[in-house]
Amino acid sequence: MSAAPFTVNITASDDETFTFARAFAVASTGAARSFTDETVEYVVTQRGSEVFSGSSAVDDGAVVIDGGEVTFTLPNGTLTPGRYAHGCRVVDAGGVRAMLFSGTVTIIEGNFA
Repeated sequence: MSAAPFTVNITASDDETFTFARAFAVASTGAARSFTDETVEYVVTQRGSEVFSGSSAVDDGAVVIDGGEVTFTLPNGTLTPGRYAHGCRVVDAGGVRAMLFSGTVTIIEGNFA
């Protein structure tokens, strides 16, 4: 078993839409990674329990691939103030899974009612 190749730590407010994008490249060439015939999966957990999961296989705007860039967007109100773990993996057509990143998400109080 291998660890995720990248650590992605994010701090955000509970009073904003939680969204971020990551560009992925082929290590040997630097070219944008193609996600053709692959699914990108994203999960957020807190204390071992799943809070949110999304997949590029579902057309709901949670995980959107545009060339080598992937944008992750959670519905407003999904994350309340606290610390979360998150991770992203890619699954190929044969079902082989590979981690793209893991890390933490810290949500702070934004002070809007």
